[in-house]
Amino acid sequence: LDARLREERRRLDELTVGDLSVRAGLAASYAQLDPAAQRALRLLALLDAREVTAVDLAALLDVPPAEAEGYADLLVDARLLACDGADERGRLRYRLPDLVRLYARERADVEECPLRRREAVRRVTPAAG
Repeated sequence: LDARLREERRRLDELTVGDLSVRAGLAASYAQLDPAAQRALRLLALLDAREVTAVDLAALLDVPPAEAEGYADLLVDARLLACDGADERGRLRYRLPDLVRLYARERADVEECPLRRREAVRRVTPAAG
């Protein structure tokens, strides 16, 4: 089991017992989000950063920071994003739990075109593009 769980692409498949699965639980939470919050989650999952701020999320989504904060709040309320407190500048820091990141990356692969995925990541990390 340990070896199977190390393989990210299979991890969500392995976390199933009978009719219960982590993927199904995440899918239910994801389905409750409005389309803009779903997109925010998908794009957040593309970043390799351990933590992000609303400013990072705003750049990722190409929206004003106040709008990005609203999406972050929705994702925190849905328990799909964790708030880890504030940084030295007082900005809230957010973290995607690993299993949520895996699910959201799956959704991004299906729902976001490769060009838009690259553009979004480039807005946050210009040197990467």
